[in-house]
Amino acid sequence: IHAAHGLLGEIANREMKYEEALFRFDLANRAHPHGSYVISQALALFKMGQHKEAMAMIVPLCCAESDVAAVALATLSWCLATCPDDEIRNGKRALAEAQRANSLSDNWVSWSSLAAAHAELGQFEEAVRFAKKAFAAAPTVRTGDMQHRVSVYESGVAYRDTGMVFDGLP
Repeated sequence: IHAAHGLLGEIANREMKYEEALFRFDLANRAHPHGSYVISQALALFKMGQHKEAMAMIVPLCCAESDVAAVALATLSWCLATCPDDEIRNGKRALAEAQRANSLSDNWVSWSSLAAAHAELGQFEEAVRFAKKAFAAAPTVRTGDMQHRVSVYESGVAYRDTGMVFDGLP
């Protein structure tokens, strides 16, 4: 039953029904506690503009077992690099967390976070390089998101995750 709630949460996220997503991920986590559901809940909160609350949920998972820690670190990095709130955004910390994520799991998720962190620091060549790497390795359902980010970074602009468009994480 937890998998069904998790899937319904993902569908709600894609449809930008973040309250429904929070509800479904909470039910999934209650049925089968796992950090991935907490990360998904945090992402929904982030998309709703509850940035501090979202990051507070993610931080404890950064020291969990390596598969969860890698995703948690990449998610935290994403939030720090793309947050529309200037007081929360922190490119240096975002890059450090993305590098930690990448050391645990060298994959498209960590590369996407590395790209966002580099862009936030104004290092657009590196941002484009990692975004293209993420694009090449991302699942088909995510390639549109990744291609869009490549274009954003190529134009010399850092990405801001306003929650108005669901582009997943990171």
